[in-house]
Parts: sequence; C-alpha cells; structure tokens
Amino acid sequence: MTIRLRPPLQEEYVQEGITWKSIDYFNNAIVCDLIKSKRPPGVMAILDDVCASQHGVKEGANQVLTIEIVATYWDHRDCSSTLVP
Repeated sequence: MTIRLRPPLQEEYVQEGITWKSIDYFNNAIVCDLIKSKRPPGVMAILDDVCASQHGVKEGANQVLTIEIVATYWDHRDCSSTLVP
C-alpha cells in the first residue's frame, strides 16, 4: 500500500470502528527513483540502452549492464559499490 493511500484508509477504518494494527513501512521512494529516474538515468533506462546496443549479441550483456550501472551510480549516496566488477 502506498503512503498516499494509507492515511485515508486509516481514517476510514477509525470512522467505521474497524480494528486494525498500524504497520510502519519503509518509504521506498529512493528505490523507485533509482529504478525509473530520468537524470541520472534509472536502472530501467540503462537496461533499455544496453538491450538496444547489445541486440543480437549472445554474450556480454550482463557485464555491459553492470559496468553502466556502476559507472552511473558509483558515487550515489544511496547505492553500494559492491557491484564493482
């Protein structure tokens, strides 16, 4: 359930007398941004580029993808550098 949906639903539950237990969720906006951002390009944009450039190539796409992701995000504050080949 997204953060936008939870408060209205919680209010509705209280108004209707429905018992429920509040669960704290991690705000995954950072993860969503890393996946779909435009600048710097997100993981999906990088994947699209690698797939387009590796079209018809049988091997090496995974290395190219790893290199591109590391090159894009090596100094990003929310990423780990453990992917460095």
